[in-house]
Amino acid sequence: MKRTLITTFVIFLLMFAHRSEAQETLTLTMEQAKAHALEYNRALQKAGISVEEAQSSLWQAVAAGLPQVSGTIDYTNYLGFNMNFGGQSIPFNPASNAKLTVSQLLFSGSYWVGVEMSKIAKSLSEKNKIKTELDTKEAVSISFHAILVTEQGRKIILQNLANIKDIHKKTSDMAKVGLIEQTDAEQLSVQVLNMEAALRSLDRQLELAYNMMRLQLGVPPDTKIVLVGDIDEMAKGVNAQSLANSDFDPNNNIDFQLLKEQERLQEKQILMNQTEYLPTVSGFYSYTHKLKKASFDMSPPNVVGLQANIPVFSSFQRRSKVKQSKLQLRALQKDIEQVNDQLNTQAKQLRYNLQTAYDQYVIQKENVEVTRKIFKSNSLKHEQGMLSSLDLTTANNNYLQAENNLLTATGDLLKAQTELLKLLGTL
Repeated sequence: MKRTLITTFVIFLLMFAHRSEAQETLTLTMEQAKAHALEYNRALQKAGISVEEAQSSLWQAVAAGLPQVSGTIDYTNYLGFNMNFGGQSIPFNPASNAKLTVSQLLFSGSYWVGVEMSKIAKSLSEKNKIKTELDTKEAVSISFHAILVTEQGRKIILQNLANIKDIHKKTSDMAKVGLIEQTDAEQLSVQVLNMEAALRSLDRQLELAYNMMRLQLGVPPDTKIVLVGDIDEMAKGVNAQSLANSDFDPNNNIDFQLLKEQERLQEKQILMNQTEYLPTVSGFYSYTHKLKKASFDMSPPNVVGLQANIPVFSSFQRRSKVKQSKLQLRALQKDIEQVNDQLNTQAKQLRYNLQTAYDQYVIQKENVEVTRKIFKSNSLKHEQGMLSSLDLTTANNNYLQAENNLLTATGDLLKAQTELLKLLGTL
């Protein structure tokens, strides 16, 4: 019995460990990473809460113009007070009433404008959420590309390090038998140390990039992330010419849309200030049930009434508020004109950036092929004793630099594409 319990406990621990490991590892493609961030990113969750809050504020504004019902119960005791009436002392009896009141707003300009402003405020919060989504997708895309570029760079360094170590071993063997100078082997030894230091530095950069990705995805810091994607295929899939020739409409840009919503809101603010010149009319009905009738109480149980609040004179305060809101609208419209010009200029610049990045990518790709051939040729010559270690090291450094330049150009190309797609509103 005891052995059975121990076996069951061990199996449970193994199952729990397996499940925990599965929960801590997240394997994602680019699209899956974006989808995960849209669901779990904390900034996006906060933007979603703001939308719900705006919806609640809208209902609050609407409800202010719907019938309002209230009830009261009161009790009054005059503490034995007597009134002298016709030579007689008449006591005031305690009184108690239950009252039900129904009120309805009949006319209020500020109410209707307020509801419209609440609708625009809700629209603003929704567009702010869209902007946060675009910012999140852009950040995830750039981090995703950066990690893949760094991973690819790490593979190149590992491969190059293995080649240099192999050459270093052969050079050391040749130096031992006196075929070449010992300094040639020592130079390659320094090259190995430099590449090992570069590898450690790259590992630290990679961990920093993964930490940034974890924040964007909204996952715990200890979550293991595995990204699925080929950086070379992604770069090949960039249609730079088509994107560079794409049309740009500022109305499709979320930042411009936010400014236009603010303009609508400011226009309603002018109307809100103008409604302060108008009266407010409301009606009410009340029913009073006398639980304990007071002395001389002749008031009827049913009462219907109207109430109008009419603004008369405010020492030009209302006029100043209207004028101020109009001036704020004019200033906002100037901002809209400026942002419109800035977005069109930015669209041109991002098209240039994309085309430049693509041209640089093509050049660096060709450069890698050339330096790779030179390095292979020099490696064969070095093995045959026809080339010094210094010349081989130079060829290796040129090849490694070309690979790094290609990776940088690849990252720049994908980043330029992401920024342009975001501006066009199609990311």
